[in-house]
Amino acid sequence: MSKAYYFKRLAMVKSCLSDQTKERNLLWKAKIMEMLNHNQKLCAVCFDYRGTLLDHNSDRDLVAGMENLLAKLKDKKIPMALVSRFPADELSRRIGALKKYFGNNIYSGGGKAKLDCIKEFAQKITIDDLSQIAFIDDKPDNFIPVANSSDVFVIGFKGSEKYPHAEIVCREQGIVFAKTAEELENLLFS
Repeated sequence: MSKAYYFKRLAMVKSCLSDQTKERNLLWKAKIMEMLNHNQKLCAVCFDYRGTLLDHNSDRDLVAGMENLLAKLKDKKIPMALVSRFPADELSRRIGALKKYFGNNIYSGGGKAKLDCIKEFAQKITIDDLSQIAFIDDKPDNFIPVANSSDVFVIGFKGSEKYPHAEIVCREQGIVFAKTAEELENLLFS
């Protein structure tokens, strides 16, 4: 990824922060500057399923623009994982055509935390540095623990708008937020 990519991420992070999160702002700035200095790049992306990829209203249709984003990630050979709390057998039945993007990288948390699933995926694809993995989710209760307990690049996402307060939570917590799949694409590829 180019240096412009990291500066853009830094600018987006700074624009999301309130006065209450100045310390977190400094941490993110240090993290992004460290990435610039070491030329780190995004190596993998983990997605939540319902509300992030799949519209929770229909349980059939993808959120606008997500199929295009998945195709671009696949074309760039960036490994992807599906991380969900759905029971494994039900999730396997539901994903249908999405299987072509995720292959066997489908992690059903069940009782397991999403961060544990992300770590399992990272180990499988031999990534030691979790800051090289992005995690995209629409539910604050899912993405806040990952953001607070790891170096994973967490992106809150509007998705199918099941959690209208997610953007405010992201701003308060210093977590990057994307309203559209196009904004996600910019965050991931700029």
